[in-house]
Amino acid sequence: MSDEKVATELTRIRKSLNQLHTDLQAIKRKRKGIADWISLYFAYIRAIPATFSDEEWKESEKILYEDIVAQVKGDFAARGMLQSGLKEKWLQILERKRQKVLQARKKSKQE
Repeated sequence: MSDEKVATELTRIRKSLNQLHTDLQAIKRKRKGIADWISLYFAYIRAIPATFSDEEWKESEKILYEDIVAQVKGDFAARGMLQSGLKEKWLQILERKRQKVLQARKKSKQE
């Protein structure tokens, strides 16, 4: 292989590696951890108007929670990790946080 061909091939490989690096950085920026999902859930429920009745609040919270669950599943699916045990663990953690919120809301309504 001539020096020119080797240089051309190295340039092509370098460009491919640079593009791969750029793609991986973009994926890394888009990827969320469990803390991000929990924070998003709390931000969502804080946005539910205080003027909503108890039933309206519960319905809104359920819709928002289901949306986040779908986003978590979509995030894992996009990474080819839909069957991951980590996904299930994250969903369990998110559900526990949700239950704590619901219990706290119920308790505050009783007081």
